[in-house]
Amino acid sequence: MRNREYYQESLDDFRGLVERVILKIAHFDESVLDLDPKKCIFRIYRDARFSKNRTPYKTNFGAHLIKGGRKTGHAGYYIHLEPGDCFLAGGLYHPSADRLLRVRKKISKQGKRFLQIITAKTFKDNFELWGDQLKTCPRDFSGDDPMVAYLRYKNLVIMHGVTDKRFLSTDFDTYCAAVFRVMVPFNEFMNTV
Repeated sequence: MRNREYYQESLDDFRGLVERVILKIAHFDESVLDLDPKKCIFRIYRDARFSKNRTPYKTNFGAHLIKGGRKTGHAGYYIHLEPGDCFLAGGLYHPSADRLLRVRKKISKQGKRFLQIITAKTFKDNFELWGDQLKTCPRDFSGDDPMVAYLRYKNLVIMHGVTDKRFLSTDFDTYCAAVFRVMVPFNEFMNTV
């Protein structure tokens, strides 16, 4: 019972953080303004059915901030808080096969624009491209495509590591919004397919 009280107190604090971050993001992306922080936060219960790790609870808080809710499949803003493993992220995580194909086609056709986004100094200073990759070029694409290195990604996620000290700072909501502002061109590229 005591742990439930700690959890509820922590959840309330996290919900408050998510609400403040939404308000700050709305200054440059109004699409998030009507989001309900409760609906952005992932539940604490793990799906252990197909996992070797049978613990019933997650050890982190996570929230995906995106118009239409976290189940839309669109690129948005993600906050992950876990002692020793805090990060901010954006892009597409486990996109549907159809969406991934459309994004790959766009990267192949608009490679110059994609490279402008990911090689911009502010982008490189803040993010790294993360995700599993295919060992070979995906079917429907040529192995000599100049963008093949990016076409092999199964997820197109950008990550920004956050120290525990930074997370505990009083201006963490402002920090999140500043990082998320830099990822806007990347997310827009992913969402306009």
